[in-house]
Amino acid sequence: MKIIRILITLLLAGIFSLTFAATNNNYDDVCTAWCLKPIPKKYYVGGLVGLGEGAGNSNIGLAWGGFAGYRFNSNMAGEFIFDRTPRGTANNTAHTNLFGGAVKVSLPFSPRLDGFAKLGLGVVNSGEYTGAASSTRFGFLIGTGADYYVSKSVALSAQLLGTMGGTDADTFAVLGGVAYLFA
Repeated sequence: MKIIRILITLLLAGIFSLTFAATNNNYDDVCTAWCLKPIPKKYYVGGLVGLGEGAGNSNIGLAWGGFAGYRFNSNMAGEFIFDRTPRGTANNTAHTNLFGGAVKVSLPFSPRLDGFAKLGLGVVNSGEYTGAASSTRFGFLIGTGADYYVSKSVALSAQLLGTMGGTDADTFAVLGGVAYLFA
């Protein structure tokens, strides 16, 4: 789990630094692909499903969630996130629920493909199971992934999403899903 956190942190740092470097310079060759562009659809909602691990010493199992966001420009959005991951062992199961808000910074690689990083805060509620009490804690929300735009209104999303906040607030999920963009 520590190695995954380090890799995600390095990836986030790289995406954030590339995005801000590209949008703050005046080089025409870089700006043709990576500078701010007008966006026709500002709001979006979506659902995700995949594999995840909840807080504490948990088994990996089905994770699912959803998100809703507002795009400020072609490189930055604000997003509300819900994620549910399994917690416990094979015989004693509960769930870890994440409710959070994040800033999503996108880096367009082509007209249809965007890489992104998310950074924010979340509340992690870990359900009770035999041998472990339930708890609610704050945690840092981090994520990275890519969106592939099938059309102007539909995108396929793949992402790594996790929280860091101590033993009862660490979660991790590999998710894929669909987003709908509107207005």
